[in-house]
Amino acid sequence: MPFGGVTETVMIGVLFSLFLFALVQGILAIRQGRVADHRRWMLRMMTIALVPVTMRPMFSLLVVFGVSGPTGFLSAMMLSILVNILVSEYSLTQKPVPGKKLTQHAVFVNQ
Repeated sequence: MPFGGVTETVMIGVLFSLFLFALVQGILAIRQGRVADHRRWMLRMMTIALVPVTMRPMFSLLVVFGVSGPTGFLSAMMLSILVNILVSEYSLTQKPVPGKKLTQHAVFVNQ
């Protein structure tokens, strides 16, 4: 049984499902030639993939404040999901900086 119990197992299953959904949406978008949508979906996929990475420092911070064990672990997981999603969705809503040219790479799409 995982450290956080059944709740952790369910949350990891939900994260995995969201990861696969974002991956499939990104692949479908690029195959249809929708490069901007592909970029958005791939950013969302990476956001979900990085949840365990951001969870570690959050768990350490919660331990400093006295929240440890399975409760601290699950709280850190929920906080990292929330923070990662808020940061990535915020970055998707921002307009490009004027004067800064974005480079485009060749995209090969089966037509």
